[in-house]
Amino acid sequence: MLATQLGSGRKQLFKSSAANTTSGATPGETKGGNCGSTAYATDCDHLSSGAFNTTTDNIPSLAACVAKCRTCGMCNYVSFSLQNEDCSWYEHCAMDSLGPPMFYESVAVAPARDVQSNLYTLGMEVEESGRKVVLLVSKTGDTTAAKLDLSFAGALCTVLEAVGDEPGFQPPRSRRVGADGVLPLGPYAVALVRLGL
Repeated sequence: MLATQLGSGRKQLFKSSAANTTSGATPGETKGGNCGSTAYATDCDHLSSGAFNTTTDNIPSLAACVAKCRTCGMCNYVSFSLQNEDCSWYEHCAMDSLGPPMFYESVAVAPARDVQSNLYTLGMEVEESGRKVVLLVSKTGDTTAAKLDLSFAGALCTVLEAVGDEPGFQPPRSRRVGADGVLPLGPYAVALVRLGL
């Protein structure tokens, strides 16, 4: 697929990026349980997790814990327990597999910001044709969705995915990036996104 689409000519690299949202949670979703253990730390603009002491930091309720989270650059989720004097904050949290409740409630405050890049991206301009192509490689065995810049909306792609009984023998498929810039990808997918087509 790569040889057919890219040819053997020289390529000029350009900066490109894509990310996939890993959380399926909705904003405000609340469940019993906690996102994981933390240590008391207040630098919620740079650390990926930490905790405020509800007594010393005057956080008397789950709503106050959520409000505190909204002031933090790295806080996308909270786990709150007044009994344990704990308002823990997290950049990432699996809301579908929380730890034991033990007096905890967790809230997805800003799940859309929970983005981890399980994608490798490389932008290339093929010299002989002048065509710009972005290579995407999914590094996960799960189905995912690549979120691209809206300038990619409608771009034509060639996608090779590890699907079926004999994934090594499945031919590449054509697909277009959605109007929202999202490209669905199967397990360990390799995709070439052609710009301007």
